[in-house]
Amino acid sequence: MCVHAQTYELASQREDFVKIIVKKQEYKEILNEIFTYGKSLKLRKLMRSRNE
Repeated sequence: MCVHAQTYELASQREDFVKIIVKKQEYKEILNEIFTYGKSLKLRKLMRSRNE
């Protein structure tokens, strides 16, 4: 099982989800980064700014 599926499984058991609302274009860019590079710097920035 890949890391992403394992993370989802763990989060779903704990009900530890974070909801982020973004525009459709930003969502596509985040998915593109994840599929291309295996991670998304844009998503990381959004998560950091949410915690500040």
